[in-house]
Amino acid sequence: MNEHYQSDDYRMDDLQCGGYFLYQKKTAFCFGTDAVLLADFAGKRIKKNAKTIDLCTGNGIIPILVCARRNDLMIDAVEIDSETAQLAEHNISVNALQKKVRMICADIKDLPKSFYGTYDAVTVNPPYIPLGRGLLSETPKQCGARHELFATLEEIIRTSASLLKEKGVLFMVHRSNRTAEILCTLRESDLQPKMIRFVHKDPLSASNLILIGASKHSGEWTDILPPLFLRDSDGNETEELSNIYNRKPTI
Repeated sequence: MNEHYQSDDYRMDDLQCGGYFLYQKKTAFCFGTDAVLLADFAGKRIKKNAKTIDLCTGNGIIPILVCARRNDLMIDAVEIDSETAQLAEHNISVNALQKKVRMICADIKDLPKSFYGTYDAVTVNPPYIPLGRGLLSETPKQCGARHELFATLEEIIRTSASLLKEKGVLFMVHRSNRTAEILCTLRESDLQPKMIRFVHKDPLSASNLILIGASKHSGEWTDILPPLFLRDSDGNETEELSNIYNRKPTI
């Protein structure tokens, strides 16, 4: 095990599924509920033995969580930052997933043309904030994870469409307040939104996240799935969220 990741600069989180865990740099961007929700959303819907690629993979959280739910998938994981990509590769290694997940350090816009049209599924938890909106994060790595420094929403969706086979599916989580922009950009890239699920903090709160599955060159129909509530009206974690996190019920 690499002693570098045992320092006080890093923390280790138990992912509570499959016996997997994740090293994260404390001063960098750490995964949140959105990554867990996307891994669950995609993991339940990616077809069997699908060739899958995860874009903007960060520390490798989504491929690892998907592998915890599925043992039939081969996943390529792409991260532009070399240090973060090395951390993701370490996380893949310590969880013994080297035969399941291949780490690629690259700009998603510069992936080899041989990758195009070869994937059954793309997953992506992209930066949510366009440049020029909101305050930039404190550190460069946090900034790159939250703001569209390296790829815009349009570039991410266009690249995803290029990577997918016919009828392949893009699974994405994003901010609800960009829904109109997301749907228009998907359609412009020949990706038809097939399933949409809005995520709410509780039943009285407006949606803050959206989960989308969009299929390449597919028919024009969309399923609006029941909303996902993270907490009930009393502020308690919902049973569905507990199941997604694989938490044992408290007695």
